[in-house]
Amino acid sequence: MENSLAVIKFALSMEKEGEDFFAGAAEQVKNEEARQMFLELSQWEKTHQEFLQQHYDSLLANGKWANNIDISKYSQENLKWSAFYRRSSGQGLEPTGTIDADTSDLTALRLALFIEIDLYTFYKNAAKNTSDPEGEKIFEMLAEWELNHRKIIESHYDETKQSLWSDMGFAPF
Repeated sequence: MENSLAVIKFALSMEKEGEDFFAGAAEQVKNEEARQMFLELSQWEKTHQEFLQQHYDSLLANGKWANNIDISKYSQENLKWSAFYRRSSGQGLEPTGTIDADTSDLTALRLALFIEIDLYTFYKNAAKNTSDPEGEKIFEMLAEWELNHRKIIESHYDETKQSLWSDMGFAPF
């Protein structure tokens, strides 16, 4: 149990760093769609903290993972309403590319990718290294959530990169 508590405590700090980064990136990026995506990701990281805190408190209080959490609040199905999904269905904003704006946004998107990759890897390793089947299940679920976030960011990153290359006149693809 102490190992699970330590893992959750570290995960809480990583999720908080992600939340703070995404909130800050939302203030810095020029593209409105990127701004909306970062705001939504910041909120998701906050819900991950809530989810983790409930498990931490339960483990601390009675040595068991929380089993009364309404997981629908944290379900990735809610992402279908996100800026990414609105855009992929033709309802979102189109890229508003200028070279300066795209390079700034591209940097923020690359950093966001690293955050999500780190979180995904952390949760996968935590799942692999725990001897607790319930903990393994929870860490695998968190890894899947982070993987979904990474896919959202990668898609936006690729679109922004293509827009930048096109603006610079060397988009051969």
